[in-house]
Amino acid sequence: MYLSALMSLTSGALLDFETGSGNGSELTRWRKMWHLLKSGDVILGDGKYSSYADMALLRKRGIDVVARSGKRKTDFRKGKIIALGDHIVEWERPKQLPAWLAGKCLPEKMMIRELRFHVEAAGFRSETVTIATTLLDAETYPKQDIAELFFCRWQIELRLRDIKTMLGMDILRTKTPERARKELWMYLTAYNLLRTLMQAATAKNRKIAARISFQGCRQRFLAIVARNCPAKRFGRLYRTLLKDLANDVNPYRPWRIEPRAIKRRKKQYDLLNQPREVLRQNLILQVVDATNELVKEVG
Repeated sequence: MYLSALMSLTSGALLDFETGSGNGSELTRWRKMWHLLKSGDVILGDGKYSSYADMALLRKRGIDVVARSGKRKTDFRKGKIIALGDHIVEWERPKQLPAWLAGKCLPEKMMIRELRFHVEAAGFRSETVTIATTLLDAETYPKQDIAELFFCRWQIELRLRDIKTMLGMDILRTKTPERARKELWMYLTAYNLLRTLMQAATAKNRKIAARISFQGCRQRFLAIVARNCPAKRFGRLYRTLLKDLANDVNPYRPWRIEPRAIKRRKKQYDLLNQPREVLRQNLILQVVDATNELVKEVG
């Protein structure tokens, strides 16, 4: 199952998702969730989300986009220069429009702000990142703020890791598509429930939601659910839970380096890449052959 999710960067809540096969297009599923967007929203994405058609249609709805620049070439000597590596340029509509537009009208030209900044981290090579955005006002949206906003996009990857790894959704247990979707909804409901608690702890104690430990929230919630809680004590236990969550804050470590490796060793068994009945017949044939060989040797 291929999952395309729409998340809130502020709270971390999962707003909606679309599923499909692994060979499907991510952008096709993404466009099915546009009905959830409203005027004033800002979409944050990678290079796939900076196409002319997507940015033009979203801007028509009053929705701004901040995305990594795709295949379009950038020349910072042209356009209205705001600062070093920051200018407003006029994009022209492509001559060949994508088929998914289905007759939708696009403007012939569109004003886009392009920014370029360098990311330098200890132990890594410096990387040059080019951003395309519809946020044209440089005074309201300074270059540094947009760079920090794009840097926060990694939070989405961490939240997807929380769903798949912390909650155990990386491998679904059910077999049929209908039950797999039900299981998926249960996992995502549990995720949003924990995010609701984290957001409540943030609002009450003025902490940053991204710094509150998701694993700590899950463990504390399960510990309270396992206890026998009378109705009179619920309010006090709930306030204690929010206070504990606000104090369980991860340290600020933007350049943290951790190996992507598995600690537990895998078992020395072959993969089950054939039906069990076929493997059983192969084992029976091996036993029969070994028995026949032993009979010949004894005879």
